[in-house]
Amino acid sequence: MSSLEEKIANLIRDIRWVISTAARPDDEEFKLTARFLLLLVFVAGAFQLVFHVASVYIRGAVYGQWLAPLDPVRESIAILTSLIVVFAAMLYLLAKLR
Repeated sequence: MSSLEEKIANLIRDIRWVISTAARPDDEEFKLTARFLLLLVFVAGAFQLVFHVASVYIRGAVYGQWLAPLDPVRESIAILTSLIVVFAAMLYLLAKLR
């Protein structure tokens, strides 16, 4: 078991690596970072789905309308948010591979 000081040192090293774009990572760190970014994209999509389902359920429970009309502005914002997260992750990975 590593000590707390080693864990903090490793955490600081990882934070510096994530922030800097000067050095190309080795394959293991790159794969780990790519998986983490994909996990973040998945979690963002899951939150979006959960909040949408909760909104439909709450609207049905409160107003008695189980089929909620789609609001084009909200749908557009949700899609743009998901796309921005995906593109930000891809741009980050491209910057790290330079």
